[in-house]
Amino acid sequence: MDRFIKFQRMEDSEELQHLISNDHCSLVLLIVIANRARRCRAPNPINGTNQFQAFIGDHKSCGLSERNYRTAKKHLEKFGLATFRPTPRGTIATLCNGRVFDINPEGSDEQHDRQATDRRRTDDGRATTKKNVKNDHNEKMKEVGEGEYPRLLSVFEKDLTIANGIAALRAGHPAFIKTADIHLENAFKDQVDRSKWYEAVKGLIKAYAPPAELPRPNHTLSNWLAGKPSEKNASRSDPVGKRLKLDF
Repeated sequence: MDRFIKFQRMEDSEELQHLISNDHCSLVLLIVIANRARRCRAPNPINGTNQFQAFIGDHKSCGLSERNYRTAKKHLEKFGLATFRPTPRGTIATLCNGRVFDINPEGSDEQHDRQATDRRRTDDGRATTKKNVKNDHNEKMKEVGEGEYPRLLSVFEKDLTIANGIAALRAGHPAFIKTADIHLENAFKDQVDRSKWYEAVKGLIKAYAPPAELPRPNHTLSNWLAGKPSEKNASRSDPVGKRLKLDF
């Protein structure tokens, strides 16, 4: 298999549009991860990294300041693009999906053939119903590691933090990728009972499964967290200035 990395076009990747327009440091770090990520299925016998994983070194090796490096890691995890695990030998980064970079991993030839066939059918002008669009989305989710959303949702269930909740939401529906961190964080902070967070996020994504539209994601999230999923335009009951300060 050829050693290359596929860089998605901007019109095909909302994540890439966001990174180029608003978050250059996160894009640089994602480039480093994609360039170093292991393509082979078998673990690396020397350093133990698995497929899609790479040692990324420190901030200097990425050309970033220490502050920008930490922020970039945080953002990539929130977007569901990468995860990070510290080890005694250094930080291991895992590329979560191919929404920005496809590293051409081993065993992906069949996947690429399916994608090429789908593109040819589109170019031939074949009609696509809404049901077919949804099926195509589900298939694409499978192609990027059986879907990153189920994994991040499971992480969120075990560790109920705002960062994990936002990562699951952004992996589950593209509308949340465009929503500012502060709005999503405030939605979670308004619901101080964390025991309701997991079911609210799970139910919301199920109800608005792509390609369903979600025009006001932060308001919808607030309503689901408050147990009022039918109140699409309900205002928050707790004024912003009176929110409880939580430690995360």
